[in-house]
Amino acid sequence: MERVRREIALGCRFDEAEFAAAFASFRKLYNTGPQRVACAPDVLDRFCVVFAKGGNGVHAAIMRYDDVPVVAAVLRPGIVAIEGEVSSDRMGDW
Repeated sequence: MERVRREIALGCRFDEAEFAAAFASFRKLYNTGPQRVACAPDVLDRFCVVFAKGGNGVHAAIMRYDDVPVVAAVLRPGIVAIEGEVSSDRMGDW
């Protein structure tokens, strides 16, 4: 298995559709589902506003999107890194 990562500049004002498109672009590029979404702090804050719809302590909960963990990471502002694994023998097979 080969670990792959796609970094996408979302900015800090994205909406549900923009996040969904970024998430889908990983599957389209690698023909496999993501295993983790790492976000710059500003992106994680926006993710919580857009998706959590909760109140206090939203960062204390384990955040998920389409059953994939969404975590904080040291990234440039506005960046989301979607990560997963691809079988090296399947790379380029689609």
